[in-house]
Amino acid sequence: MVQHAAARMLHGVILAKPTAVLVDGAQLIRIAFPSLMRRLDVRGTFETADALIEAQQRADVTVLELHGPMELRAGVTALRSLVAARYTVCVYTSESSPFVHAACLASGAAGVVSKTATIDLAQSAFLEVAGGAIEFPPGLLMRLQLLGERDGLRVLSPREREILAMRATGLTISEIAAVLEEPEATATREWRAITLVLRDFLACASLDMAARLLDLDCADPPDLWPSR
Repeated sequence: MVQHAAARMLHGVILAKPTAVLVDGAQLIRIAFPSLMRRLDVRGTFETADALIEAQQRADVTVLELHGPMELRAGVTALRSLVAARYTVCVYTSESSPFVHAACLASGAAGVVSKTATIDLAQSAFLEVAGGAIEFPPGLLMRLQLLGERDGLRVLSPREREILAMRATGLTISEIAAVLEEPEATATREWRAITLVLRDFLACASLDMAARLLDLDCADPPDLWPSR
């Protein structure tokens, strides 16, 4: 099993960077990715999900380029194939639709990161996913927070909904820890537990339920949502 590890120094010993692989159909991106993501140990880049699965190359995080809108079906199919093969997948996409983001998470993605984010922010998100976190895009997080305000997110406790509200408004984990007057490590554990519950909530929801509760526009192909 691949071990999760942050790029850090402990007692003067440099520990291994988190490992990553990239799946992207664009050769230029595959060439550039390792030099752009210097905080990751990029173990390989692959044109397709099938090529990665065939190579059996494992890593802490698999970054999957999700193109759109014409390639959405193929991209989500690739995501599901990777999840079924037990890869930890973070979707990296220029697609802005909250419905697509929710469908990816409901299909088992461990994160969705916008390609409009800076390289530093994207890399930080990949590192979080490599360390076991679930990365929610801000727009979807806001919709979940609004659902919590309407008392429609009872899978979370009142305290967890409070933390979700703070995170959705842009507070960092450090800032949330300060507000709650608790160690940052505790706030990190709480937030990671909340994101796991939220992803499970999406994974258990039907398309109609998700669309109604989160006010999602399902103009995109509805078969992007996983069938139950």
